Amino acid sequence: MNVLLATGVEELDKALAEYINNNFPDIQIVGEIYYREALKDYSFDVLIISEELPGAEDIVSTIYTAREMGTRVVALPGDPESNNAKELVKKCTPLGVYDYVFNDVTITEIIDKMHNPSTLKDVSMRLESLQTENVTIPKSSTSKPKSNNEDKPILLLGTGDGSIDESIQTSINCNTITAIDRENLLEYIQDKKPNTIIISKELPGETDILEVISQAKDKTDNIIFIAGSLESNDITLVRIKEMGVKTLLGEVSIGVILQTIATLTGEEDNSETYQVSSDNDEDDGALNKIVKLSNGIAKNISHVKIPKIKRSTKPQDIIDKLITVTSPIPAGKTFMAVNLATTLSQLGYTVGLIDADSKHFSLHSWFAMEPNEAGLFEAIKDNDPLPYAFQHQMLSNLYVFSADPYLEEQPTITAKSMKLLISNLSNYVDVVIVDTGKHLDDPLTDSLLNISSSVLMIADQDFNHLIKLQTEIDQLDENIDFNKITLVVNRVVDSDNLLVSDAEKAAGLKAEMVFPEKTKEVLESIKNGIPAALFCPDMKNNFELLWSRFEQQLMELA
Repeated sequence: MNVLLATGVEELDKALAEYINNNFPDIQIVGEIYYREALKDYSFDVLIISEELPGAEDIVSTIYTAREMGTRVVALPGDPESNNAKELVKKCTPLGVYDYVFNDVTITEIIDKMHNPSTLKDVSMRLESLQTENVTIPKSSTSKPKSNNEDKPILLLGTGDGSIDESIQTSINCNTITAIDRENLLEYIQDKKPNTIIISKELPGETDILEVISQAKDKTDNIIFIAGSLESNDITLVRIKEMGVKTLLGEVSIGVILQTIATLTGEEDNSETYQVSSDNDEDDGALNKIVKLSNGIAKNISHVKIPKIKRSTKPQDIIDKLITVTSPIPAGKTFMAVNLATTLSQLGYTVGLIDADSKHFSLHSWFAMEPNEAGLFEAIKDNDPLPYAFQHQMLSNLYVFSADPYLEEQPTITAKSMKLLISNLSNYVDVVIVDTGKHLDDPLTDSLLNISSSVLMIADQDFNHLIKLQTEIDQLDENIDFNKITLVVNRVVDSDNLLVSDAEKAAGLKAEMVFPEKTKEVLESIKNGIPAALFCPDMKNNFELLWSRFEQQLMELA
C-alpha cells in the first residue's frame, strides 16, 4: 500500500511516517506534500489529507483529483461540530470518500482507516450524527447496482501476506475483511458469514489448518486454499482437496486468484486444483503476466517474453526529429518530457516541447506560466510557430508550446493539426518532444505514436499501475513499431515487493533507464517553475545518459 501524506501539519506527517515505517512493513510512504497542487505529481493508493493543507485549489477539488486517479482518501475534516467539517463530508461523500477521522486525531485511528475502509452505511450513520442533510450517496458503478454496501458479497482474506490482501482489495468489487491469524479468521467466519474465503498455509496461528478449513466449509463452499510450495501429494493438501476446496499450487499471481474467484462463484466444479505454471507465463492472460505478489515469489518469477515485433509502417509518415513521451499511468510522464527537453537544451540542441494534453495543462504548471504566455493554438495556425512559444529565461534553446488554461473555451487539437505544427516546428529546431495525454487509444496520441521516430514509455513500480500498463500496451495499434519504444522506469525505490523487472514484464520491454525517487527535487521544481535538471546534477546526468542510449537509434531512423 503506497500512502501520500497531505495533512498540512508537518509534525503529524512526520509522526505518521515514523510510526508506519517502524510498525507496518506493508505500507510505504511515497511522500509528504505541503500544498494541494503537488498531489498530481505522485502515484499512491491512499491519500491522507486535511483542510490544513495550504493551496489555491479548493480542498474538494483536490480530493476529486485524487478520486479521479482511482485512489482511496482518508479525510481529516477537523472538529465534527464545525460547519466546515459538515460541509466537507457533505461534498466529499458523493465522490466516494467514506473514511473520516475527526478531532482529536490519533495515529492509531488513521492507521485503522487505512487498513479497514469504511462502508457507505458507516458514512450514513456518521452523517446522521452530524445532522448533515441532503448528502447524495453515489450508486455503485458495477453492472448490477446495489442499494448499499451490505448487498455486496463478503470476501474474507486469510493469506497472511499484506501485499496479496491489498492487491485483491483494489482489484475486486466486494466487501473485504482481512484476518491477521487463523483464530481471527475463525471469528470472522462465525460473525460475518463471508461468501468466499481465501486461506493460505502462511496464515499464522495455533489452530491446525485442516480445522480452520473444516469450520470454513460449514459456512460456505467458496473456499480457495493457497498451497504455495506444498507438494501435490502432501497429506494435508490431499485432505483439503478431499473437502472439495479449490487449491492453488506453486507461484500465484493476482490474475490467477481473481480468475479462481470468478470460477468459484460461477461454476459448479469446486474440487479442481489450479496448478500455476512458471514456465508458460505467456499463456496466462494479461493480468497473469504481471507481478507475482509475495516477496519470495517476486524474486523467482520467470521473465515474460514478449518479443519486439517489427510492424509494418509507412516510412514517409515518420517525422525523424520527433520524440513522444507517453504513459497510461501517472508515473511522471511530464516530468520526463520537461527534464529531457531541458537537458537537450543545455547540451546545445534547439528543442521544441509540446503539450498534447490540452485538458490538464501540465506544461503550463511545470513552467509556472502566466496568463497569455501559452500560445499552442496560435502556433498551430502559423507556418512559423516560434513567436508563440514560451521561453524560460534560463533556457534560450527551449521553445514550449502549451494550451492556455485561462481560455473559456479550449479548441480541439486534431491529429492533422498537431502533425502540421510538428512539421513546421521541425524546420526551426533540432528535436521535437511531445508530452501526450494519458489515454493511449486517444486518436491524437495514437497518431503521435505512429509518426514519432522514438517513443519513451514511462512506468513505475506500483502494482496497480503495472496492471493498467500491461492492459493498455496489449491494446496498442498493431501498426506501431515496437522497436522504437524505449521503456523508462521512474520513481524507483528499493523494494522486495516490486522490482524494475516487474515493470519490464508488464510492458514486455527491457528498461533502458531507471530514475530513482527524487521527491524533494520534484517539489522544488514545481514550486519554482524551474526544471529539476537545471539544479540537480545527478538528474541531469541521468537524462544525458538516457539521451546517449537512444540517440544512435534516433539518428539511424532519421
